[in-house]
Parts: sequence; C-alpha cells; structure tokens
Amino acid sequence: MRVRLLRMNDLDSIGRRKIAFLNGPSEYKYARHRRMGFESGLQKCGIIFNPKLVISVSNIIPDLAFSAAMQLIKSGYPIDAFFTTSDVFAMAVIRAVKYSGLRVPQDIAVLGCDNISLSGYFTPSITTISQPCLQLGATSMELLVDRISNPDGFIQKIVLEPELIIREST
Repeated sequence: MRVRLLRMNDLDSIGRRKIAFLNGPSEYKYARHRRMGFESGLQKCGIIFNPKLVISVSNIIPDLAFSAAMQLIKSGYPIDAFFTTSDVFAMAVIRAVKYSGLRVPQDIAVLGCDNISLSGYFTPSITTISQPCLQLGATSMELLVDRISNPDGFIQKIVLEPELIIREST
C-alpha cells in the first residue's frame, strides 16, 4: 500500500521553482521515501534538483527545523518555497522566514504534510497534505486479516490519494 504525498506541480503552478526541502531523519523509511518523491516531483516539473536546498534534521524537534531553515535562508541560495515533511516543521520554517524579515507566502511559500489540527490555527495557516490516515489504517487491517486468512492469496496494490489543503502559507 502506498500513499502519494505531493505533486510538485502544486508549488510549480503558483510560480515557485526554487524549492527547499526540510526532511526528517534519513534513517526513517518515510523520510527516504519523501525525499525520493520530492526529487521525482522536481524532475517531472523540469526543476533542477539542488542537493544544497535539502536538509534532513537529525531528530523531529522544532528547534532543529528552525535552525535548518535559517541555515538555508541565510545560505545565499535563492529560495521561494519550502516543502516540509511535517506541519510542525512547516511552523518552524514560517517562524524562520519571519525572523529573517521575509514574508509568508509573498517571499517564501511553505507547504507542510500531515494536516495536524494546529495547522489551520497557526498564523499564517499552513497549506498541507492531508493523508487519509483513517482509511489507511482500516484498509491495512482489512489486508492483514485477508492475508492471515489466505496466506497464498493475491497481493493487492492499493493507492490512497492525499488531499491538498490550501491555506494562507502558499
């Protein structure tokens, strides 16, 4: 089972082509998959991948995300958008953008992932990828029960589509 997280043209369609990527710890499978998806999305939009615009923080801590975002913003590389692998990271990036004297989304758009409840209440509210978590859990359970009942049965491939929640940060 796979959940597609982002079509990079969601940022490309609003004119953002210098997209930084703030990822979680690379030892986690989700972080490796999201990076591969990010790189693939850039390629599909004809955007040249710049590894200097990618940072994986060592732990899922907002202060580390803030520091990483500050490092990228101050690096001298032009950035007009951040894609982060969590809404908590998106909040840290927004704080870093504001701290740098820039504006969200006018100067730098920010897109998160997860659609946690605070995303809609943060200022500016966070554009995010909402994953179908309940459906993912229910479908996984159904597949597991089916596999236990029929171990030699057909292995299904199911793709659950995420929803892009557009808010003020883009």
